[in-house]
Amino acid sequence: MTLRQVQTRCRTGPYFLEAEAEAVGISGVVRTVVSRCSLRGDVDPAADADRIAMVILTAVQAGLVMSQPLRSSWPLEAALDSALDPLHRVRV
Repeated sequence: MTLRQVQTRCRTGPYFLEAEAEAVGISGVVRTVVSRCSLRGDVDPAADADRIAMVILTAVQAGLVMSQPLRSSWPLEAALDSALDPLHRVRV
């Protein structure tokens, strides 16, 4: 089996499809929360909810990947601090 065949199988297998569906669902929840915070004035209305949701999910994934070999939570904490920074800029 070639590398390309393995990649194709991984992208179309049941575990990938399940993980993809879960990520899309979680992304939608995060996007909804950011949008609602924006409507309430807790977040800058110019904030891109889709982009922030993707940044947060990517930070979680990358932070977890880096935390495992280091056996420390600080990579996850650092990634989430950076990802959540736009949400801390409350409009006054």
